[in-house]
Amino acid sequence: MADQSPLRKSAYNGSTKDERYHLVVGIDFGTTYSGVSFAKSKFDDIGNINSLNKWPSFGAPVTQEKVPSQIAYDTRNVATGLIERAWGYQIRPSVSRYAWMKLHLDRNAAKSDYDDPELYDEMDQGGELGLPAGRTAQDVTADYLKELYTYLMNTLGERFGTELLEMTAIKFWFTMPAVWSDEAQHKTLEAATKAKIGTRGKDEICMIREPEAAALATLKRTIVDWDTRLEVVKQVDPTLVIDEVCVGIGAKCGATYIDRNFHRLMSKRFGDAFNSITEKTAIGSEFMDDFEWNKKIFGSKGLELAPMHLFMDAPESEFYRADRGEVILMDYDMEEIFEPIIEIIIKLIRQQIGSSKTRDISITNLVLVGGLGDSPYLQQRLGNWCRSRRPQPITLRALSNNWNAVAKGAVLRGLEQASVSMRLCQQHYGITCAIPWVKGENEPSFYDKFDRIWYSSGHMSWLVNKNQQISENTFQSEPFARVLSAGRNSFDIYVYSCRSDQAPGRRDNPRTFIPSTPFISRKLDLLLTSLANKTRREKDWKMY
Repeated sequence: MADQSPLRKSAYNGSTKDERYHLVVGIDFGTTYSGVSFAKSKFDDIGNINSLNKWPSFGAPVTQEKVPSQIAYDTRNVATGLIERAWGYQIRPSVSRYAWMKLHLDRNAAKSDYDDPELYDEMDQGGELGLPAGRTAQDVTADYLKELYTYLMNTLGERFGTELLEMTAIKFWFTMPAVWSDEAQHKTLEAATKAKIGTRGKDEICMIREPEAAALATLKRTIVDWDTRLEVVKQVDPTLVIDEVCVGIGAKCGATYIDRNFHRLMSKRFGDAFNSITEKTAIGSEFMDDFEWNKKIFGSKGLELAPMHLFMDAPESEFYRADRGEVILMDYDMEEIFEPIIEIIIKLIRQQIGSSKTRDISITNLVLVGGLGDSPYLQQRLGNWCRSRRPQPITLRALSNNWNAVAKGAVLRGLEQASVSMRLCQQHYGITCAIPWVKGENEPSFYDKFDRIWYSSGHMSWLVNKNQQISENTFQSEPFARVLSAGRNSFDIYVYSCRSDQAPGRRDNPRTFIPSTPFISRKLDLLLTSLANKTRREKDWKMY
């Protein structure tokens, strides 16, 4: 829509610690599993961070560090028959479910060179990777988070007492991927709010990137062992402070990629016999639970791959025991399933190492966190690669109990026991504006009666640039002016972002602004007040 009075270049030219008693909750809302950790504000050691590890199910409670990020809407298959939907471990193996809703939140993001090439095609096919009819990714996410939040609050009420909990403020820290788009962040916050998280008046919601949270938790636990040449560590006591040395990168190629590679192998090996029984091979089925076990132990010394239970119309072979209904996987099968993901991980690490060299920083340690980081095979492969690095080998650190490191790191950040003092901006941020017309350099768009000059519209003014060092105290200002019609005292400004290394000069520049690197707009409502000492009148015009 044409802007009658665009923003134009004017022709006239940290954090305070909350001492109140409160709770901090870290929510690691993951693609496949989600985890929750919490701690009281009177904090003295990372060991005092608690994690939810007992979850409701269709039978006895399940004891695990995380809960599946899955939801089902078929109430007929819920154990009690009294709730509208089932989530996590409540969902019976035979019930259809929706998973990976998190990936749908970032559906419009530019694809990276390392993304699983078939991911979005499979998501568009519907089923457990799709979305239910009439519901958006935000709706499904909100439904899931509502169940998670309700269970969390019930658990906290049992632990601290409902009356004390009602009086206690809670700071919720949500984790997000390294390259989560602004649009996905906004959708996540909207879904959380719709789920009633942070809506009690005294509560707050904040966000932290997953690698940052993992680094904070990891360093807090192991700082005494770290090489002093790890220049990212700025301060250890009383609060851990680190600096970010390169812009985060990532790809949609984690454990979900492994599951899909496994399904492709099964489809290739057994054909229609496997493809025709999707209800027996879906997420949450006994068959996939068996594969989950094999994923976790593959590469471990002394442990062999277990048969996976599945009855199908397939002949006896070295890969299938028809009389027992058992699918057999070989070690070379697992290598074929894992290797594409490991190759991508190594490429991403190489890219980060290259970025750090531009800042004259040597990477000496690599830390594995998250569920896939527990894989013995991944640890073995990356360990070999790290040791082979020349001239300086890298030390691989795979920590025990790192599956919930991200949620615990989010709690540490909320408690202000650890923080990133200096980070690098992930992308360019700016606004579109009009600039004075210069003959031969740009095209005139409108004549401003107040300034008595011609302006050219559609130009970008980038306020913060990609790779720019920023902190919580970074402040950037730029003088702009805008003409308002009589009776208006507010207007909208859209903040645009661009992940390209080189930001375009114009919003519509086809050479640098292309669909794969879209701008994301954010609407900000600004209330203007009159500045009496800077008022200039000319006919019906007034300057503010």
